[in-house]
Amino acid sequence: MNYWLLKSLPYLMDKDDGSINRATTASNGKFCSRFTYLNDFIN
Repeated sequence: MNYWLLKSLPYLMDKDDGSINRATTASNGKFCSRFTYLNDFIN
């Protein structure tokens, strides 16, 4: 099985230690707070 899948699947399923949240760039069509600087490049 794929190494990335083995390491990240548990965090996607139930026990996120913050890694998934920190890696999320957009939600509901808007950049998450850590990535709002990217708006300057697309507007």
